[in-house]
Amino acid sequence: MLIASVCGHAESIAVLDLKFIRDTGKAASVLCFDEVGTECESWSNFYVFEASLKKHISGKEIPEKFNLLLGRHALKKKSIRNIVVKIKEISDNEEATYQVSDIGFKGKVFCFENKSSGKLECYQ
Repeated sequence: MLIASVCGHAESIAVLDLKFIRDTGKAASVLCFDEVGTECESWSNFYVFEASLKKHISGKEIPEKFNLLLGRHALKKKSIRNIVVKIKEISDNEEATYQVSDIGFKGKVFCFENKSSGKLECYQ
């Protein structure tokens, strides 16, 4: 298992409580049904949440409260407690200052799957 002390460029890992604000109606991901990519449907939308910092794990320091974008398939429109996330700061959105880039799992260490290598990256 890899134990890392820093995140990727300008990312932070934290445990947050998220208060649901609204569905933006903007696609976070799409699913295409043909090989050309012309027959596509929205798979998930971005939701805006008010985030409250419970614990900063690694990376760049983040504020105690901020708005956050999260887009995942089958995500209920409700608040979420104690979510472990990797987030990055964004500047091109009027409603949020951060966006979730990955969701991890909580234990003695906080882990995320490295999408390119398939290995776990874990933080204490």
